[in-house]
Amino acid sequence: MWSYFLAIGLPVLLMVVGTRITYSVIGSLIVTIMIMVFAVQVHQMNWLAMTFAAVSFISGVRIALNMKKRSG
Repeated sequence: MWSYFLAIGLPVLLMVVGTRITYSVIGSLIVTIMIMVFAVQVHQMNWLAMTFAAVSFISGVRIALNMKKRSG
C-alpha cells in the first residue's frame, strides 16, 4: 500500500523541490528518474503503481515548467 503513496506523491514532490533548488527542469528530471528507479524501484512494482508514477511524473514536469516560467 505504501508503494502507491510513493508512486503518487514522490515524483511531483521531487520535481517541484528539485526545480526550486537547481532552477533547472532537466536537472530535476534526471534526479527524479534516478531516485524513482534506483531508490524506490518503481520498475519492479505492479502496473498500477507504475501508471500512478508515470502520471504523477508528467504532472510534476508540467508544474515545474510552469514554476520555471513564473520565477523567470
